Amino acid sequence: MSKRILLVDDDPTVGLLVGYAVDAINEKRVIDSNVELMVCDSSDSAIKALQDNNESGEKIDLILLDNRLERKDGRLRRGFDVLDESGTKIPFYMITSDADVYDEAGRHGCSGFIKKQLLGNDILVRRLITALQII
Repeated sequence: MSKRILLVDDDPTVGLLVGYAVDAINEKRVIDSNVELMVCDSSDSAIKALQDNNESGEKIDLILLDNRLERKDGRLRRGFDVLDESGTKIPFYMITSDADVYDEAGRHGCSGFIKKQLLGNDILVRRLITALQII
């Protein structure tokens, strides 16, 4: 059985770095499941993926969510709004460099934070392993 992570971030570099971390987790076999990564590069595509997840049998286990996401119309949308609009209750971690979001993230049920400055680091792999073992 696989664990599925949904990464919601409009920066392709973040997708690559998280992809490398997932590959490392799968190669080291440090958890009992294979890890699959789904990537949404906009708030609109994330809302659709989460709504589809709510309706289908495919289960997303963890969301990695950027704090600020661009919409199709070019305006910015907060990551929390994606969760609110999709109606999901999936555990999520915020990926952010903005310390101002911590209190609000906690009020929205955020399980933890990953600083963007640490994405190319082994800390990301350890943080993902911990998150996947808890869920």
